[in-house]
Amino acid sequence: MSFTYRAMQPSDSPALAKLAAVCPDGGMVQFTMQYAVDAYAATQALVLPDMYGVVAESPGTRVLVGAATVSFGPFMFGADERPCALLSNLMVHPDYRRQGVALALTQWRLQKIHECLEENGLVIANIQTGNVASLANANHWCERLVGPLVTAAFPPLARRPRLPKNLTICSAEPHELPEIADHLNTFYRDYNFYQFQTAENLAAWLSCAPGGNPIHHCYVVADEWGNLLAGAALVERYPIIQLHISQVPLPILLVTQALGIMPKDKLLRELEVKHLWYRPGQAAAARALWQALRSEWASAVNCVRVTFDPRSPVKAIVRPAFWVPQTTVMLAIKGSAGLDITRYIDPYLE
Repeated sequence: MSFTYRAMQPSDSPALAKLAAVCPDGGMVQFTMQYAVDAYAATQALVLPDMYGVVAESPGTRVLVGAATVSFGPFMFGADERPCALLSNLMVHPDYRRQGVALALTQWRLQKIHECLEENGLVIANIQTGNVASLANANHWCERLVGPLVTAAFPPLARRPRLPKNLTICSAEPHELPEIADHLNTFYRDYNFYQFQTAENLAAWLSCAPGGNPIHHCYVVADEWGNLLAGAALVERYPIIQLHISQVPLPILLVTQALGIMPKDKLLRELEVKHLWYRPGQAAAARALWQALRSEWASAVNCVRVTFDPRSPVKAIVRPAFWVPQTTVMLAIKGSAGLDITRYIDPYLE
């Protein structure tokens, strides 16, 4: 069967939402996405700013049978900034798989990368462990796999933990953004795939509101003199996307049910914590912030998710116990010549 491939449009939102609801991720934990807001706008909010999408339509009916995106942005590799393309959101309707749709969607995006990406750019995709189909698709273009990164799902804390004496946790103020950007750039200077921050791009990120209300936040820990000691970024995913778990290994299912992460309807309402940072000697402040954030949204979410390089200092901050549900992600990469893989990986990528 032949299919039609064309650029994704904002008007495709209803069809994209319908497609996402029947296309589970093929990894160890399988889930489908349920959009609470415009699907096109939500997709834009969760990838790099410069996004292009492609859809596949069945002949005659013009029903969407597949979709995918590619987005562009610069990332740091040591002291160098390189342009990157992120392949993401690949979906093919179960009734139309094994007919070359996924490969054609990838080839469309690779052509867009050829048109837009500079010669020294990298192509990247996140692949959950166990996603055989995505790994097979990546074999058509990737040169190496890097990782793993760990994604851990923590239950929210019903009771706010006690803060260390003379520390305050609050949402970042606009005038603090230049200092926060400096702290982030210092903390993540030894990480690959880190996006260099400025007050301007932090402000733009904080203004993102696909459903009408901002979904991005920055929080900081300050001492009694107002010095910033630690911070983190948050993504409220649950107002725009909820994950319906369709398949999960029995041990993870039992643990998540016991922890209250997995409700009876198997809908995950997630808060994602990203870019934890702290000044030298202030790991305790970052730990206090992490615990406080897990309690801040306890009435709204059933899962607080964080992804980290298990070699990095972030692991010591979040301290996932053996019973905390975890999955792993690998990065498929093309154009990695000269890439120092001994550096930590910043899991900014979706």
